[in-house]
This record gives sequence, C-alpha cells and structure tokens, in this order.
Amino acid sequence: MKKDSAIYQYEKDKKQTNNKMKNKKSSYIGSAIGFIGLLLITLILLFSSCSGTAHLTIEQEQKLNKIDYQLSKLWDTYQYESDSLILEYDNIINKPKKPKK
Repeated sequence: MKKDSAIYQYEKDKKQTNNKMKNKKSSYIGSAIGFIGLLLITLILLFSSCSGTAHLTIEQEQKLNKIDYQLSKLWDTYQYESDSLILEYDNIINKPKKPKK
C-alpha cells in the first residue's frame, strides 16, 4: 500500500508542477503581448504627434535637399578615399618578403 500511495503522491505532485509551469508560461506570454501592445501604442502616438507639426515650405525643402546631396557626396568621397587607403595599407602589410640570397 505504501508503494501505491507514494506513486500516487508522485503523480499528483507531477501534475501540480506541470500546471504551475503552464500557468507561468501563459503569464509570460500575456505579459509579453501586453508589453508589445503598449510599445506599439506609444510609438504610434509619438510618430503621429511629431509629424503633424513639421510643415516645411518648398524653399526649406529645397535647401534641405541640397544639404543632403552635399553631405551624401562628401560621404561617398570619404568612403572612396578611406577604402583606397585601407587597401594600400593592406598591400604594404601583406606584401611577401623577398628571401635573402
């Protein structure tokens, strides 16, 4: 009888543990869904409130486009020169040494 009651108690404890784990998992999932929902609502409010106040004139947009173009052009030049220098550096470092005669 003791073996049967021990097995019964073990099975009962196992079921309770499984139920607790299921409850924890569903709690974590619910918390994650709630957090993601709150984050989405916050982002929507943030972007919608900021976009309504930024009205630029055509002249301002043209100036900004010109500045963006100049910055892009400078960045491309910098990247090209930087890559060239890196390649030159690598060629010097990795140049095979001539064996001494």
